[in-house]
Amino acid sequence: IKSLRAPPCGLSQVEIGRFTGIPQGRISKWENGIVPKSINDAFKLIELGERFGVSVPRSSRKGQRK
Repeated sequence: IKSLRAPPCGLSQVEIGRFTGIPQGRISKWENGIVPKSINDAFKLIELGERFGVSVPRSSRKGQRK
């Protein structure tokens, strides 16, 4: 999320929510280190990062759906 929020992407929590369908409140929790139990949010964030050219470390991708 930090990479999506920083330049050059510069997305707001609301914009990330619009792209992913994740409510802004949950994005705020993610950003503050409170990780929701739903793995689906993580996959949506990874997909958005890839769309914007933000790389996700391989170690963070264990069990990634195909």
